[in-house]
Amino acid sequence: MLNFIYYPISWVLWFWHKAWGLILDPDSGITWALSIIFLVVTLRLLLLRPMIKQLRSGRKMQEMQPRMQEIKRKYAKDQQQQALEMRKLQKEMGVNPLASCLPMLVQIPIFIGLFHVLRSFNRTGTGTGQLGMSIEETRNTANYGFGIDEVQSFLDARLFGAPLSSYISMPTDSFGAFTDDGSVDFTRANIAFVVIPMMLVAAVIMHFNAKHSLVRQARRKAEQAKSKKKGATTPQQDMMENQMAMMQKLMVWVMPVLSLVGAYFWHVGLAVYMLTNTSWTFVQQVLVYRKMDREEAEEKEAKLAAKRTNAPKPGKKPKDHGQAQATSTVVLEHTEDEKGAKDAKSATPANPFTGAESQESPAGPPLSEEQVETYRSEAAAMSPEKLDATIDEIETQLKDPATKKRAKKQKRLAVLRQFRDEQR
Repeated sequence: MLNFIYYPISWVLWFWHKAWGLILDPDSGITWALSIIFLVVTLRLLLLRPMIKQLRSGRKMQEMQPRMQEIKRKYAKDQQQQALEMRKLQKEMGVNPLASCLPMLVQIPIFIGLFHVLRSFNRTGTGTGQLGMSIEETRNTANYGFGIDEVQSFLDARLFGAPLSSYISMPTDSFGAFTDDGSVDFTRANIAFVVIPMMLVAAVIMHFNAKHSLVRQARRKAEQAKSKKKGATTPQQDMMENQMAMMQKLMVWVMPVLSLVGAYFWHVGLAVYMLTNTSWTFVQQVLVYRKMDREEAEEKEAKLAAKRTNAPKPGKKPKDHGQAQATSTVVLEHTEDEKGAKDAKSATPANPFTGAESQESPAGPPLSEEQVETYRSEAAAMSPEKLDATIDEIETQLKDPATKKRAKKQKRLAVLRQFRDEQR
């Protein structure tokens, strides 16, 4: 039924067994264990690019939260339009939510396939999925990509005294298939001695992998809250976030415990797979996160450098002649002559929506932080084309001397311009 999974797995194992057999004893348990280890290496190398893409997609999803929340609020009564705007936003940001699940989903059939292939080396059992073969039939039956000689080599191989396809709960009647004459040269304790330590180490690494991810997510969430990038949420959304956080905390403990319980039923070879896979995940997680943090720091530094470059020097007009700059305030120097005073009055400040003078010196008190965030959320919900059109519309209105609420429109225009500049 799942031969399209079983055969490729057996072929990869066969390839690495042949490769390591050129260096080591082909019938050695170490050689067979290395073939399982390099099955993991092959799989994880193939999944490396999708995994990095998944992590970057997750980072973009966090950056998109303000705009997503604004879309949800704006189209709360129109689910169809809300879904359409969400897809537009994801396309604009280059995010595919389904692609982020690929690395995790691919490993599930690989695990099931390896479990079945390892189990099929010894088919003397009578349980579910077993054929109840005799010892002689088992030792003379091919196993997917493995011929009879490889099957016998695998059955005779020992890893620290235990056969690679044996497991702690294996019936004693099946022990005889692991030798030519049906004699038994190992005990259940030998199997436990190999499997339990490997699964204990794998469970500990699994715990730290989950904890590392949880701590990183909490840190990024705190950074977002500190920078006020996260949009307002509804009670239902808060409840969903709390439930997800609770599930993640459970994963820190539940998955390691389940893996320990599974050790009672898992083959020695499968324990080798689990230990290798969790170790790879730990190393990959540390290296990839470190690389992504470095890239993110470089991006932030580049943005800050760009703002410093564009910020006007004291006593001079901004380079953009009208576009708002939120990171600096222009100090206007009045000259003694009347012409200089008029020029200073018409200069554009870097932060017009906080009370400094602008092109038309908007009257009234400066915008509060809440008002600024409201305008920024409005801008975040717009597409780049819509934002440009809105800015052009306000600029056109301000050219008309009869326009009402000029000060309010000037301040709103400054916030929208600032947001557009930041996105560029």
